[in-house]
Amino acid sequence: MSFWNWLNGQRKEPSSIYGLSTTRYSAVFKRILEHYGQGATIEIDERAFSAEDVPSLLATWCTNDNIIKTRNFRLVRGGIELFGFHDHPSELWASASEESFVRELLRERLIRIDAWPPGKPPARP
Repeated sequence: MSFWNWLNGQRKEPSSIYGLSTTRYSAVFKRILEHYGQGATIEIDERAFSAEDVPSLLATWCTNDNIIKTRNFRLVRGGIELFGFHDHPSELWASASEESFVRELLRERLIRIDAWPPGKPPARP
């Protein structure tokens, strides 16, 4: 059973997140940090980073090797979790509110969408 099937089975309400997959972790996380880094709190393995730390994260953390070693990631902006994963970046999710950015990544062939929020059926990007 996939992580996304398990997650949806655990919730009483359907999930309002996109389940994303990629093999291009560094490219995807660079895009996420560049697009959302300003005004965000970024949590990487229980360490909190702010917008001022984004250039350093882009330069040092955004490598496939470092991202794969990361066990927890969350990007929070305005008190709302927009992106995250637990255990491994293959379990990356995006809030349904970020549909336009998710579709951008899909058009750029950086991601695949493994799980769709309710009412958001698979469609061409």
